[in-house]
Formats: sequence, C-alpha cells, structure tokens
Amino acid sequence: MAAKTGPASDSATAGTGPQPRPLRSFDLRERRRSRMRLMIQAEAFRLFAEKGYAETTVEEIADAAAISPRTFFRYFPAKEDVVLWDEYDPLALELLESRPDDEPLAEGVRALIRHVVDGLYRRDPRQLLARYQLISSVPELRARFLETQSAGVELAAAAIARKRNVAADDLQLQVTAAALGAAVNVAFQRWQRDRGESDLPALFDQAVEALVNGVRDLHHTELSAVLVGWGRRGVGLGRHGFGRRRRGIGQGHRGAGRLADPVTSLPSRKLRPGRAGRSSETRWSRRNAPTPRSATRVGQRWQARG
Repeated sequence: MAAKTGPASDSATAGTGPQPRPLRSFDLRERRRSRMRLMIQAEAFRLFAEKGYAETTVEEIADAAAISPRTFFRYFPAKEDVVLWDEYDPLALELLESRPDDEPLAEGVRALIRHVVDGLYRRDPRQLLARYQLISSVPELRARFLETQSAGVELAAAAIARKRNVAADDLQLQVTAAALGAAVNVAFQRWQRDRGESDLPALFDQAVEALVNGVRDLHHTELSAVLVGWGRRGVGLGRHGFGRRRRGIGQGHRGAGRLADPVTSLPSRKLRPGRAGRSSETRWSRRNAPTPRSATRVGQRWQARG
C-alpha cells in the first residue's frame, strides 16, 4: 500500500541533502478504496494475459473480482482506467508537498518521479511490465496514457508553482518537467526491451545522468563559442579597416564587416552606413577611423593572428 512506501525509499537522495517531510496516512475509507482497486486491477490483468485486452469485457472483469459491473464503474470510469490507474495517483500532490521547501527545482521533480517509479517497481514488477506492454501495443490505451501524462505534468507544475510562488507557465519549470518526463519514458522503453530483466529505477537514474551530461555538454559548447568569438574578434574588422566594436558588430572606415555574434554564433546584421538613420556607432567610426591604408595593414595583421 501507499502508506508503506515513503520518500525514504528514494535511495538516490537518502542520507544527503534536504530531507522530505513525512507523508500523512490516507484515511481508512481511501485505503479501502485503493485496496479494492488493486484487487480489481489484478484480476483484470490476469484476464488480459489469458484472453487479450480487446477480448476482455468489463462484465468478465467484474465477475472475476466478485463484484457487479455497476460496482466496477464506481472504482474505474472505463476499462482503460483499470490499466492506467496506480495507487500513486492520489498521492502525487502529497508527495510533492512533502519535499523540502529549499530543494532545487530539478531535484524535487526528479525525486518525485524516482519515488513513484521505485514504488511501482518494488510492489509488482511483473504487473508493471504487463501494464506498460499494453500501453505500448493498444492504440486507445496509448492515447489515454499520453493524455493522462500531459494532464499530470500540468497538475504537478501548478502545484510546484504554488509551492515556489512562481508562474504556472514558468519556462524553467515546464522544460524541467518535460525533460524528466522524457527521461522516464526512455527508461520504461529500455526496461520493456529487456523484458523486465533489468532494474527499472537504475535505468531511470542512468537516463537522468545522460540528460545532465547532455545539458552540460551543450552549456560547454555555448561557452566555448562565446570565448572563441571574443578571443578571435576582440577588434571588429570592416571591409576596409577596423573600427569600434559593439555587441559583435564591427564598423570600419567605409562600411561594416559581417561578423559572427559571439553569443548566438549567428551572423550579425550587415549595417549600411550610407543610408538614412545610420547608427551613432557608425558615425563615430567614420569620424575616428584611420586612413584606409593603415587600417588595411592592421586588419591584415589581425586576420593573420586569427
């Protein structure tokens, strides 16, 4: 049951960093409902394995669980929900609230997903594998799963936004949740490819590590481009000389060169000093630039050094 699995099961964060607050236990009525859902779900998966998902009816599931079809719909709105539901659905927001207030955003989302994955895997890995195989192979289940996952991400993002007093559409929050959601999907795909023989929580940890390394490489590449851009183009070179440089734009004696922007590594806009509305920067360059001959010599030396 959910009461037996707390955030302490997240081995990746145990013993270090901010510690989560303890969860409140479900009341007796909610625990009974979760127990009944788990029993119905177990019978449904047994029938799916024997007959197939499409060939199994709600009436057969209800009969196997010793309940009426009407009682079945009291716990599950449709047959798809018996596959998609898990006991962490009503606990997700409480798990999120239990995380420390000073925890970094990405770590909080990662720890929440890791806790859910670890709890589902430890309870019944065989049923979890059958569940994911059904989601991957049945189109209507796949569509409902993507819809439910998207709604869950939005719900969690709204809860995180309230907890951290930020906007629900905060860019960092949305990108972090989407990236970690993609990481857990990749972990499930690899686990299914291994037919459930590998360790699912470990696969998720590896996926997150790959994500972190990819972001680190991306940041390193952008930083290197900035340093190289400023190192090679410390003085803006024009077509016929050099001039004062501002924000990656080089103005020369008779025009402006086409230089790369050191921040975006994209070519900067080519200025036309002769047109109306030319910038004060270009006017300064025209007043203070050296003669074309000396400017050409300096420009050649800088090109040779670059």
